[in-house]
Amino acid sequence: PEAAAVTPDGSLLFVVNAESDSVSIIDTKTKAVVKEIKVGDWPCSVKITKDGKTAYVTCSGCMWEYVDIIDVAKQEKTGSIKLTNYGPRDIALSPDGKTAAVVNDTVGSFNRTVNFIDLNTKQVTEKRVIRESANLRAIEYTPDGAFVVVTYESPKNWLPVCEAENGEVFTNNIAVLETKPGGKVA
Repeated sequence: PEAAAVTPDGSLLFVVNAESDSVSIIDTKTKAVVKEIKVGDWPCSVKITKDGKTAYVTCSGCMWEYVDIIDVAKQEKTGSIKLTNYGPRDIALSPDGKTAAVVNDTVGSFNRTVNFIDLNTKQVTEKRVIRESANLRAIEYTPDGAFVVVTYESPKNWLPVCEAENGEVFTNNIAVLETKPGGKVA
């Protein structure tokens, strides 16, 4: 298990299983797995809409560049959203439920990205770069929906490898991105 999300009514728990490329749906009353759904490579995050109808799963493995969509009532994968880069690590759903933001931790790049998605059309509307970043892990909207906050690391170049043990190769950071089109990244 890599991450989990519960439906708004508390009846079901969705657990993403990285090694088996699946989502387990668990009945919270009986504590039994009621369904196992195959998804993309190495699922690492799941979020459920406020209305409890849809679950979105990010999968960060082996060049995967999609967010998988699960219909909660049918308990099946019904589609996916193609991203601009591979390696989606986390997804955040906007407070109004109209958009999502996904962090892409593309391997081999120092300029990781955030994709903004229109959930109605299931299309990426904008890609933003977080310059000189690595290991993007979590993303969340502010309550007013005006910003998303991303946790990540910045590499410090030209340090000896022995400094890695002391935590001196990377610095821990938070990026703040305006959600309006063309917004700033700080």
